[in-house]
Amino acid sequence: MKSCYKHDIICTGNRGQPMPKLRRFAYSSVAAAAVCLWLPNAAAARDITEQIRRETDVDQRVAQACRSYCLGNASRGKLKYFRVEDGGNGRYAVQAMAHMRNRHSPMTGVVLYDHTVAVIADGDLRKATCELVITGVRVTNDFQGIFTNLLRQNGDIVGSKHVVQNCERYLR
Repeated sequence: MKSCYKHDIICTGNRGQPMPKLRRFAYSSVAAAAVCLWLPNAAAARDITEQIRRETDVDQRVAQACRSYCLGNASRGKLKYFRVEDGGNGRYAVQAMAHMRNRHSPMTGVVLYDHTVAVIADGDLRKATCELVITGVRVTNDFQGIFTNLLRQNGDIVGSKHVVQNCERYLR
C-alpha cells in the first residue's frame, strides 16, 4: 500500500521502502493528467488570485483571521488561490483556498510546531445578479481542531449569500 504525507519527507511504495523523488514526481504527473482527462473542465478553471489580491481585501481578511485564531508567535494567514470556472447559463463555480499557518518559534533556530491548515471554500456565482452563494467549506490538516470548530460554531456560512460588486471583472 502506498502512503504519502503532506509534509512529505518520506513517501513509501508498496513494500514500505522510501519512494524515490523521481517516481513520486511521475506518479503525481500521471495523477494530474488523469484528472484533466476525466474532468475536462478542471483545466478550464481560471486562477484569479493575483487580481483578487490587487482589487480586494480578501488576502488582508485572511491574514486578520489568522492573527485572531492561529496559534504561535510566527503564524500567518494567506490566500493560496482563488479560481473561477464558467458553468454555463451565467453561473460560475468559485473556489478559494486560504492557508492558516500555525507556527511557534520561542527562539531563533527552535520551532516547537509548524502546521498549516487549509480552508477551502466553494461557491456559486450568478453573473446576472453578482450574487455569490457559499456551497461548501472544508478544512484539512486542522491539527488542533480550531478551524473545524469555528466552522461548526458558524454553521450558517454554507448557504450564505454575498453580493460581489462589479463581478463581471472577475469573469472575463
